[in-house]
Formats: sequence, C-alpha cells, structure tokens
Amino acid sequence: MAEPRALSCGVPAMNVAMHPSRALAATALVNGDTQFWNYESHEGRGAERRCAVLEAPSGLPSCRLARFDAEGANLLIGYSSGLLRLVDTETVVASWSAEAPETDRVKAGWFSGTWVSEKVYAGGLENGLVAVYDVRASTKPVLASLREQQDYISDIIYNEDKTTLVSTSGDGTLGVYKLKSGLRRMVKEEVSDEQDDDMLCLQSVRDGKKIIVGGMSGVLNLWSWGRWLDISDRYPGHPRGVQCMLKWDESTILTGSGDGLIRVCSVLPNRLLGVLVERNDSVESMVWSHDRRLIASTWHDSKVRFHDMSILHGESDDEEDEGEEQGVADDNEKGDGEEEEEEQDGGRSSKAPKASGDSDQKRKKQWKTGADEAGAGQSGSDGSGSDSDGDDAADDTVDGAKDDGSDDGDDSDDNDDSDDSDKGGLEATLARRSEKLNLKRRKVEDFYSDL
Repeated sequence: MAEPRALSCGVPAMNVAMHPSRALAATALVNGDTQFWNYESHEGRGAERRCAVLEAPSGLPSCRLARFDAEGANLLIGYSSGLLRLVDTETVVASWSAEAPETDRVKAGWFSGTWVSEKVYAGGLENGLVAVYDVRASTKPVLASLREQQDYISDIIYNEDKTTLVSTSGDGTLGVYKLKSGLRRMVKEEVSDEQDDDMLCLQSVRDGKKIIVGGMSGVLNLWSWGRWLDISDRYPGHPRGVQCMLKWDESTILTGSGDGLIRVCSVLPNRLLGVLVERNDSVESMVWSHDRRLIASTWHDSKVRFHDMSILHGESDDEEDEGEEQGVADDNEKGDGEEEEEEQDGGRSSKAPKASGDSDQKRKKQWKTGADEAGAGQSGSDGSGSDSDGDDAADDTVDGAKDDGSDDGDDSDDNDDSDDSDKGGLEATLARRSEKLNLKRRKVEDFYSDL
C-alpha cells in the first residue's frame, strides 16, 4: 500500500496516537497544542489535511502524550505541567480534566500512560510516580498512586487479566504493581535491582512469560514473569539506545533506535531479523495504525512519518521502490513545494544521510559473510554485554543479517520450530528490503555528491 505523506506539524511532535478504527491521528506538540489529522486524505497538502486543533490552556508548556481509548471516542492527553485532559474525538472539546498528584508539594509532568479499561487510566510521571485515574470522577479522580521508582516513568503496560502494571524508569529499574479491589487499589509487588542503564520502553512477549525492555545503552533486557529482581537474559546489538518498541507477535518486536533505524527482532531465539526504516535521525516514538498496516513515528523534527508494514503481513514489497524513492524526495530534496509548506507551518527540514566512503562495499561483504560475526557480537547470555558489543554489531544491523542463538537455559522450552520457520521467511524478505535500503542510500549519496 502507498504510504501517506508525512504530517507537517509546524513544531516538534512529542507523541502521536492513532485512532483504533479509522484513519485519524492525533499529535501532541511541544507548544502544548494537540492536532487531529485525516492521514489518508489525498485532498490538499499540509494544513489542509488537518481536521482540528486543540490549543493548550494558557501557560502550559508542552503536550507530552496522547492516547485514544479502546473505542476511539475519547483522547486522553497529558502535559508537562501535570494536567490530564479527556477530549471528545468528534467535537474536540475537553470533557474532563485532573491534576497529577503532588509529591513533596511539587507537581511533575506526565511521561507515559496506558488505558487499563474503558474508564480507568494508568500513567507515569517524570518524578517516578505511578497513578491510576477514574476518568468518570469529577472529584477525587485519583484511585491510587505510588512512588517506588526514583526517576521518570518512561513506559507502562499491564498484563492480560489487568491485575498487574509493569513500568520502566530512568533510574534503571523495573517496577511491578498489583491492582486490587476492582482497579481501585494499587500495591507494590516488586522493584528490580538497578541495571546501570536507563530503561526506556517495554513489551510483554512469549504469552506473558517474558518482559523485554529497551535500554539507553542499546541492550534489550529480558525478565521472566514473577522473577523481578534481576534479568534472565540480555540481548545486545543496537549501537544506540532503544527509544521505543512495538510488538508484532509473541516472538517478534519492532524497535526504534537512536541511530535512526526501525528494526525487526526475534525474541527467544534472540536475533536481529532486518531493517524496515532508515533515516539520519533518532526514532522517538512509534504506534500502530488501526489495521496494523502502517506505523506512525516521531523524530527530532516537526514531522510525523508513516511506514508501510505490508512486508510483515507476508505481502511482496516488489512494488515499493517508487514509494521509497518518493520518500527520498520528501525527506531530502524537499521538492514539489514542500519546503514552502514547511516554512508556513514553522517546521524544520530533514537532514540528508551522510556519505560514508567505502561503506557500500563493506556492507556488501558483511551481507554475504557477516552472519557468524554478528551472532558472536550479539551473544549476551553471559551477562557481559556492553556498548562495545553494540558498536561491533552496528554495521551488521543495517543489513539485517544477524543471528544470535544464545539464551539462557530457562528459556529453551519457549523456542518453537514453527517460529523458526516463520522467521526464516520473514528474514529473507527483510534481506531484500535491506538491499533496497542500501540502494536508496547510494542514490541519496550520489545525489548530494553531484551538487
């Protein structure tokens, strides 16, 4: 399918939410505004695709998060001041608001959050506090709050039966909280040992048996459910921090990294399957579209970009060259009047990828012979993974020819033969995709070398 054009928000986007049943996106902006977009509209450009704008209340600096509820009828947005607002999707009018709980008489800003049920929302603040809200309550909306972690709550999820919240923190810990009395009470179950690394994002995999966490160093850490004090396995390979993470299935995740790559990774067995997206920027956040055919992503600029995920559905990507080349024009040549549109919106243009000398021949060689080396570079079950591991594997990860058969003995029962066969087909498809990314990179480098 054709990727929608990027959304030019005018100012940097802190977060993006996708409606659960239609082509509607909401962007949370650094100036405090929230924009609603019809992202599949082909009528007009730029601001003409914008459905509505909810301006920030006076004096609020930035809007940090946006989350549609399960039906898409409401959007919950959180501000750096600690304010939460519930906005009707159709009227774009705030129907409910609440302040963050005070800690030591100081309010902190929102950093992460998730809907637990139709009317209950759990969020994390920049001071390490986790709070649960009832969005129906006009008075005393805070059902429970705990501050067991000492730095910002970077991400938060819940288990399938909605009895447990799991959160990551900038202090290097994983927090586990039990929800009781119909979600109206919360108690600490455990806080892990510090991992000497900022914990940035997490997902539940392997049917809830494992929690995988992305760190600032680029290492993916795995916890076994119920054994929270320390990790059960570690998974190096990303040369920079894993900023965000999406789950494709119980053994496959997508990672967005500070090196500008969106990768596909297998979990138990741990190996990097390939690269879906490459840009000369840092991936800040990602979210699925309602049909899981697209990913929307935010970066260090004023645009929200969309990426076609047909390749993950087993569909051929042979017809994607034209769209990818158009993406080169969009991001680097600023053609067809887009530069003028960006100036009107106040956005910043993207930078072109840097030329890299003999990198093409180096990558071709690694594509043919690098699988064994990459597997050795990513072996992390001995607990010794460091930044150097990630650096050694950095070039390999661009081409997706990685293999890591190592994981701890406790996880051996989780590795199904059917998963391996499925991953083999996906890995071959991603290999072709990586070759196209290399070709795209060479075209960009040639374009700028001729200027």
